[in-house]
Amino acid sequence: MATKLSTTASALVARDVLWGVLLGVVWTVVISAGFFILNRLGEVPQLPSQALLTGGRELVGIWLLNIMGCIGATIEFFFAMFLLRIVLRNKWLATAVFIALWTANNSLHNTRPEIFVPVWLVVFGIAAYAVTRFGLISLAVAIFTANVLLNVPYTFDFSNWYATSALAVLLSFVAIAGWGFYTSLGGQKLFREDLFQ
Repeated sequence: MATKLSTTASALVARDVLWGVLLGVVWTVVISAGFFILNRLGEVPQLPSQALLTGGRELVGIWLLNIMGCIGATIEFFFAMFLLRIVLRNKWLATAVFIALWTANNSLHNTRPEIFVPVWLVVFGIAAYAVTRFGLISLAVAIFTANVLLNVPYTFDFSNWYATSALAVLLSFVAIAGWGFYTSLGGQKLFREDLFQ
């Protein structure tokens, strides 16, 4: 009985981790699209962090710092949503105010709010969805995934010195998502045996 409960709990946590990685990837794509449009308009480009590519020890240190930052941001998001739901007494209104507040706060820092208001609406819409639908683990993993992936210098030229390190960072998230997918099955087979008979 205890083993079955442990397996179920592990599967639920793995599901939340998998969803967190997927949501973080969506965040990364949406925010990167916003920066791409800014670059096309002649704005100052958003440069990636070179610290991710300086070596294994530095990479582990950056990951640990990002984990601590993500925990803080997750708690901040959760309590903001919690307080809004208590004050407004309406789940949908609280969600709308949550998205509007965070979008306004982040849009004030952008030189082209007409581009980034839609970006932040999507990003914080996903954050609100993650908090209400999946919980804190998914939100924390999503923030962590986006924070790391947005700072990776990507290249399709594998002769560049940083190409291998950038690929290693990407593959680490593929591995996390793969673990989440496999463990979330809870020991069940992916395909039924009668499908191949």
